[in-house]
Amino acid sequence: MEEKIPNCPHCGSKLVIVKNKDYYGCPLWKKNNAGCEGIIFWPKELRKKDYPVIAFSYKVPSKSMSGVMRQVKVYEDGSVECSCWAGGVAKFCRHKKIMIEDVGALIEKIKKENKL
Repeated sequence: MEEKIPNCPHCGSKLVIVKNKDYYGCPLWKKNNAGCEGIIFWPKELRKKDYPVIAFSYKVPSKSMSGVMRQVKVYEDGSVECSCWAGGVAKFCRHKKIMIEDVGALIEKIKKENKL
């Protein structure tokens, strides 16, 4: 079954194959935000490898290195990755714990404000 090429979610234009590339992009995209914000779309048959999609990322300040922020990535499949040394060896670091606490509190605040 062939995958349907979506329209650009920002401007509604039909995506076109990008010159010298193996993916589709918005024809109205221009550098330096001079056009549509655009989107990139790879049909499954053109992908070299399927990577997990990042649902969101969250920055947490490093405790040991002043001014350094650690980026915690949360993937759609529920896995979590951190850029610190502990995250690099697949340990559940303090940055991941802080992210879970902060995001959980933020979700609760949104629910309360919207009476959900």
